[in-house]
Amino acid sequence: MLVLDEQLLGRNLHTEIARWYPGAIIYVPALRPNSIIKDDALPALLREQNQPTFVTINETDFWQRIPANANYCVVCFALTDARVREIPQRLRALLEHPLLKTKAARMGKIVRVADREIVYYSVQTRALARLDNERAITAPIAPASPARIHLLAALSKYLPHPTPRAKPRANFPPRVRRVDVARQILGAAPLPRHTIVPRAQNHFAYLQMCDGL
Repeated sequence: MLVLDEQLLGRNLHTEIARWYPGAIIYVPALRPNSIIKDDALPALLREQNQPTFVTINETDFWQRIPANANYCVVCFALTDARVREIPQRLRALLEHPLLKTKAARMGKIVRVADREIVYYSVQTRALARLDNERAITAPIAPASPARIHLLAALSKYLPHPTPRAKPRANFPPRVRRVDVARQILGAAPLPRHTIVPRAQNHFAYLQMCDGL
């Protein structure tokens, strides 16, 4: 079963995917009809289904936020709303990967698909791994660089609170907290999306992949 995020409604993506995917394809509202489904309720609803794969472009709310679980898979496409029609083709290529080809292989993995890389974490470990053509490779840890630190400092003035000095979340290593801070900075920055914010998002997507800073 494929579960498409609600924001993908109205694009006929299910029709295009159904041309090659033999299983059921539904949208999030069908998981609990006639009610509003908030993001934090989604994991429980997915666990009630039969090995579903949830597909979304809302990586801000789901990537490295939704817990990995052996009963579902999540695929976050790093695409803008204007590029959602790329999803059927990209999803088909993704599900042909040896590590994701079967439902059993996909379960427990949270995957992020970007233009240049595919990374994931899983039930077994929150350490990020990237997908090669045939296998998973542990993503390298990038050292801090003046350019990255400068960008973080430049954006931090748009935060309403001094989040970078906040205490780490319980049970999370410091590097995860720093990536979370970067995400919060981007979310709080009142800048035109067509200027610095997309560039910063791309930059921090890379940091997120390699646990930088």
